[in-house]
Amino acid sequence: MTTTMTTQEAQQEQKQEHIILFYKYHPLSEDKEQTELYRCALEKLCQGLNLKGRILVGCSQTEGINGTLAGDYLDLQAFQYALLGKQRHEQEGGDDTTIDSARFSSVDLFWKDATQYFQSIHQPVLCMNSPEDFKWSHATRAEPLFPDLNIKCVKELIGTGGVLSSISLEETAKGYLTPQQWHQEVSKMVANNNDNNNNQDNGTILIDCRNTKECEVGHFQGAIDPNTTTFAQFPHWVDQNKHLLQEKRVLMYCTGGIRCEKASAYIRRQVPSAKSVQHLKGGIHKYLEAMDNSHEEPVWLGKNFVFHTPVETKLGCNNNNNSHATTNSSTNGTTTTIVGRCIYCEAPYDNFDPKCVCTVCREPCLACPDCQQKVTEFHCKNHFHLRDCYFSNLTTISEEELQKQLLQLETILTEIAVGKRFKQKRKTLQKQCNKIRQRLLELADGGATVEPGVAKRCRNCDDTACTGRCWGFYSLKRKEALEQRQQAKQQAESQAGSENIVKHQKKMMKTQDNKKRGATDRNRDRMSKEISDLNLSVPPSAHRDPKTGIRVPPPCTRILQTKMKGKWKGKPVLQVVKEEFHELSKPGVLDRLLEHGLLRVNDVPVTTQNAGTGLMTGDTISRIVHWHEPPVIVPESISVQKVGLSDAVKMEFGIDNSSNDSDIYVCNKPSSLPVHPAGPYLSNSLTLMIEAQEKLDPQSLSPCHRTDRVTSGLTICCTNSIVARIIQRSMCEKQVKKLYLARVHGKFVASEEEVGSVRCPDDQRTLTNVQYSKDMNCVQVDAPIETVDPSNGIRKVTDKGKPATSLFRLLSYDPVSEVSLLACQPITGRSHQLRVHLQLLGFPIVGDVLYGGRDLNQATALQRQTSAIDSLIQSTRRAEPELRVKSVTDSDGIAARNACGLCHPFGHESAECSISAACTSCFFTPAQLLKSGHAIDLHAYRYRVDILPSKKNAEGSGNDPVGVLDLIVAQPAWASSDLTSSLAWLDGPSTME
Repeated sequence: MTTTMTTQEAQQEQKQEHIILFYKYHPLSEDKEQTELYRCALEKLCQGLNLKGRILVGCSQTEGINGTLAGDYLDLQAFQYALLGKQRHEQEGGDDTTIDSARFSSVDLFWKDATQYFQSIHQPVLCMNSPEDFKWSHATRAEPLFPDLNIKCVKELIGTGGVLSSISLEETAKGYLTPQQWHQEVSKMVANNNDNNNNQDNGTILIDCRNTKECEVGHFQGAIDPNTTTFAQFPHWVDQNKHLLQEKRVLMYCTGGIRCEKASAYIRRQVPSAKSVQHLKGGIHKYLEAMDNSHEEPVWLGKNFVFHTPVETKLGCNNNNNSHATTNSSTNGTTTTIVGRCIYCEAPYDNFDPKCVCTVCREPCLACPDCQQKVTEFHCKNHFHLRDCYFSNLTTISEEELQKQLLQLETILTEIAVGKRFKQKRKTLQKQCNKIRQRLLELADGGATVEPGVAKRCRNCDDTACTGRCWGFYSLKRKEALEQRQQAKQQAESQAGSENIVKHQKKMMKTQDNKKRGATDRNRDRMSKEISDLNLSVPPSAHRDPKTGIRVPPPCTRILQTKMKGKWKGKPVLQVVKEEFHELSKPGVLDRLLEHGLLRVNDVPVTTQNAGTGLMTGDTISRIVHWHEPPVIVPESISVQKVGLSDAVKMEFGIDNSSNDSDIYVCNKPSSLPVHPAGPYLSNSLTLMIEAQEKLDPQSLSPCHRTDRVTSGLTICCTNSIVARIIQRSMCEKQVKKLYLARVHGKFVASEEEVGSVRCPDDQRTLTNVQYSKDMNCVQVDAPIETVDPSNGIRKVTDKGKPATSLFRLLSYDPVSEVSLLACQPITGRSHQLRVHLQLLGFPIVGDVLYGGRDLNQATALQRQTSAIDSLIQSTRRAEPELRVKSVTDSDGIAARNACGLCHPFGHESAECSISAACTSCFFTPAQLLKSGHAIDLHAYRYRVDILPSKKNAEGSGNDPVGVLDLIVAQPAWASSDLTSSLAWLDGPSTME
């Protein structure tokens, strides 16, 4: 549609309300507070131009803006002018006679605010490419199209639950077909289909990316309808139908083009074998505009469903003769074919009447006027099978009919009783069954009667006088209802007095929690992407030397990111990284990063010119690094037991048998292996190995408690968040008993006399109480523990420490190696508690160099270190290409490798990789190289977990456990003893329970 008019025409058009649709993918900030600045700039612009409508602003570097606005023609033209950008204005000579000074002042203010925002996030200003990017229509209406202006920040412009959020701008900016090119391609496909007796052309697939209700009333000839009700379902449809798209030319379209850009990029990712994936630029809107000015017959059938029809809320396609907002005809002499069908009588019909919404899901239904008179409540095609047994208003239905409906629903429930995919359907139908049962009870008690002949009620507002236009995003009635609700809320809060303050505090706490949760979700998404890009989740056998058991993943290239903290504000980036990132304080490390442009702020390399610039709120410091993981020792397969919860526990916490995996994963963790990715360890972590070994989804396994990397044994993990919270609550409320095995230097005390000979260090003697219990045949140690060196995680017995109690029992003594095997039970749960208490008594754990222990065989330790270094060297010489995260370019990958202190040791700046034993010793600690301190002889052997009742039931049932988990793993090789096979709790009976 032409967007320039004469002054006389413009004056006439001002009497009508005009609509523009627009979108653009463009990098914005992921920080919602920062993006709020741009949202406010758009809001001030629209308010200054008296525009109403909806604009979504994406808080992401891969989203942008998407909007629909209505108002006066000249006001909309000024808005269009603003989004085309200041640079275009200057190139055109800075003069536009269609925009008066008042409007231009709003436009100029927007340019200033937008420029300031984009400078703060170090991105180019968002500008539409040309006036053709705006889709225009108009309508003559007594009431406004939109009740108000609503501009909000969102994670995605088109919601997919994050499935398509990782698609980059480079991926979306591909595969465009102009309306003319599109017409030729589809015409050719239709002709081929006709030549092949209407069979689908084997070479081309045409996909309608819109929802099924849009496709019902209009589509291109030969298009496939994926039968989705939301765009979030489209990626799943692609995953289920990849085989149909392989080796095919894929054509795609939607209403305005925004959905196709993401959808086509997703298909290119998921179906790389597709010959080509192209979509209609500007969508159906631009195609029909082009056909209006063409003499060719369009290949479009029916109406173009739009979301801004004057008389509808969420609906489009109204046949109001006074409205031109829907595109259902062309001016080139062709007539529109009615492709829609009444769902009841199948008569041609394509008007989505507002009152015709499904009583089950509220999706719009096609029902002709005759059928509307006959039907009391409507059902969409997905719920048409429920048309005789599912009704919202039960007051007009007899008791006999209700019994029939209940029987039908129960029969359907039986048919879908099994399977996760039916979970929501079961929930919906069960709720309706309960509603019918309640109604039957009311009729049986005489408290209610059947009300025949009652007028139809609106499915949404329950008003008999409502025509159905009360609901949806654009409803005036909805706006009025919300305003009334807000006024009532304000009155109630003013009367509540102090309660209002409490509510505000709770709201603020919830907001803070949501912010933290949002940051956690972003970090989790980033980690998931990294795991996928770098292929980190592989079983223990991968990258493992079968002779030594040493596992070293190959090096990779990563991006390490840190959001700016408040205490860094205004400080130069070099000062911050030197103070906060200790690994960069080593000589030469920071210089190399700067030399290769690998240290960046908001993706801009730090140089000598900008290094003194102070950090600002929202800044992100990133480093591109060539990553080497330290070696670990693991078996070919890690022992995992899947332990199910009892039926009583499941019932107590509402865990359905069809719920996500509710089993507990009891892992026998090897020593030297961290539980989850942390520090220098990524692929060499328990959760990633177990996920791959047990074929679980990446990042689905969560540890329920802490376990030191250097210890071995029982580690509880879950994939179900509810189960994880149950276990963690038991841990927090001290409802878990733990039994460890330990091997210590020296002959441990085993009698009251021997306990009396124990000499603790002088500065700790008065703080320590050591007793021997004949009844339990064990030594009890009470000594407070404090963290004295947080950076290295060192604890010590001090007068400022927290109370800590441990029990120890001697199981056996080996006079040759002079080591004792102990059973250990921590009564409290301080970090490193057993290790600190055993050092205090003078019996440090074997291998625990942090607390006075040592390796029994130094020669073996040296050989182990040599093998670890050999494995590290071999990992850098593998034939396969190195992996890197997708956002790292080839040049950045090469630069990161050249800057790597392990591949190119400092002082040996050569082009070739010169990794050696000497440089590994500088790059890793002795513990990381498996020489000493990487593993200690402390093994978590047995846990007893008492599961408390849910908090909502705790008052009635007390704190008696509703279930008990008794978990045991195999003992380590160094603890093999007949005594351990019948080992019991130290504070209980002397035999196994």
